[in-house]
Amino acid sequence: MQKKTHPVKLICINVCLLLLIGVNANANTLRQEQYVINGNIKGVDTGMIRMLSEDGNDILDSAIISKGQFTMKGEIKLPERRLFIINPGSWSFKAFVEDTIISLMIDTTGAVHYGKPGDSWALIWEIEQTGSKLSDIYALFKKETSEKYYVSILDSLRRKLKTAETDQSEDIKYQMDSIVNIISTKQKLWIESYIEQHPSSIAGLYIFNEFYQLNPKQTLGYLQSIVDKFSGSAKESVYYTQLTNTISGLQQILPNSIAPDFTLFNSNKIKFTFSSTTGYYTVIDFWASWCGPCRKAIPAWKKVYARYYNKGLRMVSVSSDANFKDWMQALKQEQMPWVQVIDEYSNENQPAKVAGLYSVSRLPFYVLVGGDGKVILSSNEDEVITKKIEEILK
Repeated sequence: MQKKTHPVKLICINVCLLLLIGVNANANTLRQEQYVINGNIKGVDTGMIRMLSEDGNDILDSAIISKGQFTMKGEIKLPERRLFIINPGSWSFKAFVEDTIISLMIDTTGAVHYGKPGDSWALIWEIEQTGSKLSDIYALFKKETSEKYYVSILDSLRRKLKTAETDQSEDIKYQMDSIVNIISTKQKLWIESYIEQHPSSIAGLYIFNEFYQLNPKQTLGYLQSIVDKFSGSAKESVYYTQLTNTISGLQQILPNSIAPDFTLFNSNKIKFTFSSTTGYYTVIDFWASWCGPCRKAIPAWKKVYARYYNKGLRMVSVSSDANFKDWMQALKQEQMPWVQVIDEYSNENQPAKVAGLYSVSRLPFYVLVGGDGKVILSSNEDEVITKKIEEILK
C-alpha cells in the first residue's frame, strides 16, 4: 500500500523543489483537458509511480514503471503542479501537469534522503520537463532571477558555518541573510512585472503563491493588492483559492481581532481550552520537535516567562508534531514550564487544525493575545513578540 506523504515531509519538499529547473520546448496538444505524461526514470527500472495532488492528500493517477519508463493519461481542467511518488524507494518530485503531451526525464542520482530508518523518503533533484507552458515560464523565472547561482553560494556558506569559530559565524550569517534578501528582492520584482503583463496567467499565480509561502513576512495589504490583480482563468485556479483562504485566515489574527479559541490535549492527555487563559497576556507558541529554530528559541522564552509570569504573562505551546512519542521526548529534553498541547490532524496530509486556524505557514510562529482575548501581535520572530511584551509589562 502506498504510504501517504506527511505534511512535514511536504514542507521540506516544497522548499527544496524550488531548485528544479524546467526546459523550454513546444509540444503537440491533445483535445482540451486531456494530458499525456511520458516519463523516463534513471535509477528505478520497475515499480509504481503515483501522481498526487500537490498537498499529497489525493491520489489522482498511477502507472506501472517498466524498463525505467511509464505513461500516464488523464483529464485535467486547469494546469497544476503535482506531487509524484515512486516506489520502491519513496522517491518524490514535482512537475507541472496540463492538457498537452508532457515529457519527464527523472534522475535519482544525487537525490537527497530524509527521515529515519523505516520512515524515510528521497527528494529527486534531477528532473527535466518539456511540453508544459507553466514549466517553461517557471524555468524562465528561475533563470532571470539567477537563483541557482545564489543558492550555490548559500550552500557554500552553510558548509562554512558548520565549522566556523564563534567570531566568524555572525559574519557568515550576515552574508547568508544578504544573499537571501537579494534573491527575494529579484523574485518579487520579476513576479510583480509578470503579473502586471499577464494578469490571467496561472503560472504567474503559482509563482506568486510559492513566493509568498516562502516569504510570509509580506504584509496582508501587499498580499491583497497582488491577489486583486488577477483575472480570468487565474481566478479559477486552486492557487487563487489558496491565496484567498490565506487572506481570510490572516484577517482573523489581525490586531484587535478575537483570537480563535481551541481545545487540544496536553501531555497527560487532558483537554486544555485556550480561552481558560482569559485575563492574562498569553503567547501562543507554534512549534515542533523537528523545528531547529523553534527549539533554539526556547532558552530565551524561559527567561521571558520567568521575568514576566508574576506580571500576568502566560504561554501555551502548540506542537505540530504528528508523532506523539517525538513530542514527548522533546518535552522531556526541553523542560518548558508552561502549558504544552499537541495539535490535531483531521487527515495526515492536511494542515494541523489549530495551526490552520491561525494561518501558520512557517514554524516557529507566535501570537500575543491580551487578557481580553484579542490579538495584539503575531510574528515568526521571537524578538518582535518579546519587545512588545516588554513594552506592555515593563
